[in-house]
Amino acid sequence: MTSLELAVTVQLALYALAIVTALVTLVRFVRLQRRATSQPDGASWWQTAEARQATRHALRPLWITTAALVLGAFAPRLLGAL
Repeated sequence: MTSLELAVTVQLALYALAIVTALVTLVRFVRLQRRATSQPDGASWWQTAEARQATRHALRPLWITTAALVLGAFAPRLLGAL
């Protein structure tokens, strides 16, 4: 396997990871929105500690998505293929 093939394989794997984590983030945000609307006072619920923790939990896969996209973009250069 040449370095270019390895770089492309790593890049595709990182992009696949980004797609999966983006979908996980989307599902978590939909669940979070449903949870907020099920509260008696949804607008003030967003200011509670529980909501802040839930938001951090929902955002965690988004950081992984961002890192995977950035690393995927630079994978060929990082692996010395270009």
